[in-house]
Amino acid sequence: MLVEGNIEITFQGTTVRPNLGEQVYKPAGAMHTVRNVGSTNSRWYYRYRQKR
Repeated sequence: MLVEGNIEITFQGTTVRPNLGEQVYKPAGAMHTVRNVGSTNSRWYYRYRQKR
């Protein structure tokens, strides 16, 4: 979830630029990249689901 700045997330041939507060879900295990595409610092939160 993006909380500050501008980022671009790419996974499985899809690229998204989330808005502030928007959550992006990617499939477990999918290779991905996250990059800052703004002129200021970015801050975002991530979470991993625990295996049961």
